[in-house]
Amino acid sequence: MNEGIIVYKSLLEQCSSDEEKIEPLNNNERLVFVESNCSTFAAYRQLQELFNEMYKKVASKRAILNRLK
Repeated sequence: MNEGIIVYKSLLEQCSSDEEKIEPLNNNERLVFVESNCSTFAAYRQLQELFNEMYKKVASKRAILNRLK
């Protein structure tokens, strides 16, 4: 679980810039929940949903950027 949290945080860093942050809704609160309850199934599911939402946000941003080319 801790490895998943590290990977998620690294994904957030890579997807953020000075101008724009790409992150799911209520990201900070949800990440705090996952970190504080990392041994529970609910935290596992929450982390899974955070990854799914990041995937969708990145895909959306990529589609917008491809349209502009």
